[in-house]
Amino acid sequence: MSRNVFPVAELENYLNELLCEDHLNTQPLFLCRADGVVLYKNKPFEKMQEHSVGALISGVWQAAKALIQYVPSGQQNEIFRLSFDTSSRGLYILPVQVPAFKEELYFGLIYGDELNPGFLKSKIREFLYKLREFCATGLSNAAAPSRDIREEFLFKDISDDEMDKLFTFAGN
Repeated sequence: MSRNVFPVAELENYLNELLCEDHLNTQPLFLCRADGVVLYKNKPFEKMQEHSVGALISGVWQAAKALIQYVPSGQQNEIFRLSFDTSSRGLYILPVQVPAFKEELYFGLIYGDELNPGFLKSKIREFLYKLREFCATGLSNAAAPSRDIREEFLFKDISDDEMDKLFTFAGN
């Protein structure tokens, strides 16, 4: 019995081409699931392992999403984005829906020494629009991915002390 599998390689190839085309391949970019599993990264992030980055990106997004529920509702079709930055470095997270995935994915950009972060964020939003179009047309016939594709344990038998150490890298 043959099994259709989500074309992760096709998506990776498209992302790599699009990032080069839009000149967005200079900063670390991550696409991760809600559980923190990294589905795509354009380059290694020297500061920490990709698993930690994925867990932190999805965790920050989910925490912000929980907090925003305490704010009076706005328009129904608002698309949230999360930005934590200074004038030259920061973190930018956007949600992205890939039809073949049942869950929301998060696209995270970690940038430093950027002369024009506003322009970079604008290019990222354009990039995600193109990605959504590609996923709607190019991947629309793909089967939903099984949970074992690119599945890895983020943490295995981790103690509270180890967890504290993991999240103290940023300081207080």
